Amino acid sequence: MAKRKLISTPASYPGLSIIAISSTLRDYRLAFYINQAAGLDLAKTDDLPVFMEREAKEYTYPLFACFESSLRTHYYLIGNNHTGGKMCPDYKHADYLLLLHSPEDNENATEMMANVKKIAGIQLTIQADLSKIRNLEGLMNDLELHLVKKG
Repeated sequence: MAKRKLISTPASYPGLSIIAISSTLRDYRLAFYINQAAGLDLAKTDDLPVFMEREAKEYTYPLFACFESSLRTHYYLIGNNHTGGKMCPDYKHADYLLLLHSPEDNENATEMMANVKKIAGIQLTIQADLSKIRNLEGLMNDLELHLVKKG
């Protein structure tokens, strides 16, 4: 019997914005420059394990995280590259994904994109279309489970 899978819609994640970043900078350097440009405090946490259904393997991706209490927004900088493949193959040109997650719709994303674009070493930043990310549900589940285990 065929497996049935619920496909998530962007409406399942209100307040989520994803900025795809193409850059030659190393992950820790990019996090440092984003902290300076946007006044954040992104800090390295344990790598994010992501299960790839197609290969039936788990790969790890670098993860930086912080919480800004004044805006009640969580920020996650996740590397998109691994020797096994891209975490988000729908944005294969992106080296990093910057997730902004808040309880309400997030208008902070455009300001964040403007701050990130100013960083030397950034080739491209675009607002990711959540409806085009096929593995959004799995990615968000992996991120949430990782943060629960860590905490």
